[in-house]
Amino acid sequence: MKTIGVGIIGSGGIAQAAHMPGYKALESEGVRIVAVADAVAATAEAAAEKFDVPHQFTDYQKLLAMDEIDGERLHAELPAQAADD
Repeated sequence: MKTIGVGIIGSGGIAQAAHMPGYKALESEGVRIVAVADAVAATAEAAAEKFDVPHQFTDYQKLLAMDEIDGERLHAELPAQAADD
């Protein structure tokens, strides 16, 4: 079975509470979180440690450049003005 490598961009509260556990539950089906990125280094580090993710970044472009990434999940909080536009 081929492993599908997933990268998580934005690894804070919702990602850690909902999406990352969902991806971890799919490991037996060949899905693996291989990297997380967050603008806050401590948040990326905490998510990587909690979910046993081998790579962590503060620059999401480094995550996107990884050959192991087959798909990305973006978790971002937009400023209120951007959400209204």
